[in-house]
Amino acid sequence: MSKNSLFIILGAMTAFATTPANATDWNVQMDLCAAALKAESLAAVDNHRLTLIRARSGAAKRVTIKIVPNDGGDAVVAECTIRKGAVTKAEIKKT
Repeated sequence: MSKNSLFIILGAMTAFATTPANATDWNVQMDLCAAALKAESLAAVDNHRLTLIRARSGAAKRVTIKIVPNDGGDAVVAECTIRKGAVTKAEIKKT
């Protein structure tokens, strides 16, 4: 095996290994947002499916999620700002 092939394989393995951690991180952020929306009675999230629309990282992470009822019905779009693992702002977006 050549040296270049080894570097390509190691690079692919590194990229593959880091992807689930990042995906899991955004899933945690989505769950935090959904819990804040429920706590503030802004949206019902039980028996709903969450879909990530947009995510921005930085000192304060901002996630935009779509809350889709499992039994059909209208979906709701919400946005949350999360700083140090706590939701600092949660709102329903006008669609």
